[in-house]
Amino acid sequence: MGEEWFNYLKNEGINFIIRIKKNAKTTNSQGQEVPVQNFFLHLKLAEQLILEDSRLITGVKVYLTALRLNDGELLILASSQKNGHQPVEYYKERWQIETLFSCLKSRGFNLEDTHVTDPKRIKRLLIIPVITFCWAHRIGEWQHDSVKPIKVKKHLRLSKSIFKTGLDFIRNTIFNPTSLFNLAALFHFLDFNHFGSSTFSVEAKQVGGSPPVSTRMLEKT
Repeated sequence: MGEEWFNYLKNEGINFIIRIKKNAKTTNSQGQEVPVQNFFLHLKLAEQLILEDSRLITGVKVYLTALRLNDGELLILASSQKNGHQPVEYYKERWQIETLFSCLKSRGFNLEDTHVTDPKRIKRLLIIPVITFCWAHRIGEWQHDSVKPIKVKKHLRLSKSIFKTGLDFIRNTIFNPTSLFNLAALFHFLDFNHFGSSTFSVEAKQVGGSPPVSTRMLEKT
């Protein structure tokens, strides 16, 4: 993150929480120039530290926070304000937005392939993908929590995202509609009026005219 960008945000009065590189330079209590990671090398997994005093990064006063991620990497944040324990929480919200953008683009719906640039057209174009994203995520949560948990890798991340799990379920159910159970689940989770419900029931006739079968599935509350 360059000095010009930090100064622009400062001069415009824009508060910020920005991830910076671990080798970004600042000064220690002796006035020596050191990489910012030096203040956080002792952190264990999932442990975070907020430095009490402000530091200078490219000549701009910031407050530093760091979190040791599950893969061992350091997440180091520079904040324009002293926010207590909030910088990491705010940054998590920002990361959710980035994840959504990724799902709308290369990881899911490939919106960039439309080459649409007009803001009004983009707004209309986003309606269906955003609804489908919510639909897929709800189904993915149900699959992970109540049907078959997604495998966790050694670095403690899911081998497949909640969104991708749900999206694959939607695709497979629509293009291979062999299970009435899955079809019922598909349309149940599309009904956002029942977002907080814990169960649903569906009656479906079996092949050959057999009596209706009552099916019950759990949904994440």
